[in-house]
Amino acid sequence: MILWLLFAVASGYDQSCHDEGRCDASSMVQMKAGATQAIDCDGWVLAAPGTDCSDTCGADLCTAESIEKMSRKLFNGWRRLVSECFGVVTRTADRNVAFADLRYAPFVLYERILSEEGQFEPIQIVEQQTASSCDAKRANETNKYGRRICFCSSSGPVTGDPHITTLRGDHYTLLKQGTFLAWSFRKTSFNSGIQAPVEWQLLASYSGARFTTAGLLLIDHTHSVMELTAKDCQWRGRQPGGEWHNATVGVNGEDRPSYVEVIDLNRTIKGHLHTGSVMKLKMKEEDQTNSVAKLVTHCKPGDRLDFIVRMYDQDDLDHVGGELGAPKHRAEKQVSFLSSKHMVNMKTDSEFEVPTAWLTLGGSEEADSYLKTRMQAGAGVSLTQKSCSEAERICAKHLEESEAFADCVFDVCNGGNEADAEAAAEMLAE
Repeated sequence: MILWLLFAVASGYDQSCHDEGRCDASSMVQMKAGATQAIDCDGWVLAAPGTDCSDTCGADLCTAESIEKMSRKLFNGWRRLVSECFGVVTRTADRNVAFADLRYAPFVLYERILSEEGQFEPIQIVEQQTASSCDAKRANETNKYGRRICFCSSSGPVTGDPHITTLRGDHYTLLKQGTFLAWSFRKTSFNSGIQAPVEWQLLASYSGARFTTAGLLLIDHTHSVMELTAKDCQWRGRQPGGEWHNATVGVNGEDRPSYVEVIDLNRTIKGHLHTGSVMKLKMKEEDQTNSVAKLVTHCKPGDRLDFIVRMYDQDDLDHVGGELGAPKHRAEKQVSFLSSKHMVNMKTDSEFEVPTAWLTLGGSEEADSYLKTRMQAGAGVSLTQKSCSEAERICAKHLEESEAFADCVFDVCNGGNEADAEAAAEMLAE
């Protein structure tokens, strides 16, 4: 199982990028190589003049490592990034510097238009001769200023059985079967003078011999339920009192205070081994519709499913609960399953366990039966300490040294195989 719980926030964003459908207003980003592919703008932010990336993202949402890592994924130049993501077209080229060669903090340089008082125009992409760190900034001048190009991300990848990284930066392993509240969101919608409660819950069922994620239940308490299990990897939905039906791409319940927009369904990943789906959770506020979160799932039929939750607005963090929104606490115990330099933090998450039956929670009878069978298969399973040198070798083929790497070794060493390492790498590339 690969469970990802991530948060990223963008500010100072050019709205034209969103309006024209070229990118998301925020979230994590994975840039795809190749001159003909569209740039995914998730996570990239154009900072306000005179501010740095720590100011823009928040101190906990910017790291030099993330900036360097995401920059290396691009091969089309900074000029194309700011054009497609921020709607900013620079007057001159950016010296044709490829992302893989750029080692310094990038800025969009603006200069005053002398013929138009008070007006500035973007000239070119420039570098500041300092490490591409979060606190690099450019002082404003009378006739020019710079706007820093930032990448905002908080917690790193979460991979495992399940391995969880929260919005507060906690990272731990949950080795316990059951249904848990992975994420929740509660807020009041103010739209056209009308107040309405918005409440979502994302429940995850962890089970089987390796405690993999077997099912997800997305509940919008105003009007709908959506369900996904590893049995067939098919998202299904149901309205109150209605029948279950296969989900389709598009919007359902757009006239309500909150709704789900399905962006992508059953996209083939890695041949026919996995399918991927993407949906956005939206709510209406102050006569406009805002994206609250994005849910990304990868699923292998008959095996496991992996998921990512991404938040869009830092201010919404106060409205998030469940495992993802929990404050950071000390691990209940630490176990060395790997080498001497790798430790696995363990928690039980008892406060988020939901003892109610899946069917009673709103799930389908078919899913309820499937998940019970998975629970029975995992009953009495325990993981023992062992040498994991071969698992480390396998994971090193697909992942760099990181928490994701350590989680991969844990998985492969305890009954997994190279497919688990490949699945982790696929999520990193999502």
